[in-house]
Amino acid sequence: MIDIQSPPFVDDSSILIPVNPVIEDYMRSLVKQTDHPVLIEMEELARLRKFLIIYRLVGVFLETQAKMINAKRVFEFGSGYGYSAYWFARAVGADGYVICSDGDSMNCERAKNIFLLLLYGNV
Repeated sequence: MIDIQSPPFVDDSSILIPVNPVIEDYMRSLVKQTDHPVLIEMEELARLRKFLIIYRLVGVFLETQAKMINAKRVFEFGSGYGYSAYWFARAVGADGYVICSDGDSMNCERAKNIFLLLLYGNV
């Protein structure tokens, strides 16, 4: 029989532990393998423009979830400039499709340039 343990009980209601720390440690270990220069550039752009993105831990989670179902097509609503699409693209691979959408044409143009940079190394 497998001994399943709950996350530790915390008596301070201002602290929330939504994920078992062992799982979070594992996910953070995956994040260390993702230092692509374009990814770093996208994170810096988000910081400078105060643009909300999912960041790496959630990105790795989305990639893992998409891989678990062997996703080959992803449609993303409100893609911004493509940060989360980056993670979906890693999951679907070269033979998959990620369709991005955003109401801001500048975000769409930025996303297109970012993915061209990822594909070809320069734009």
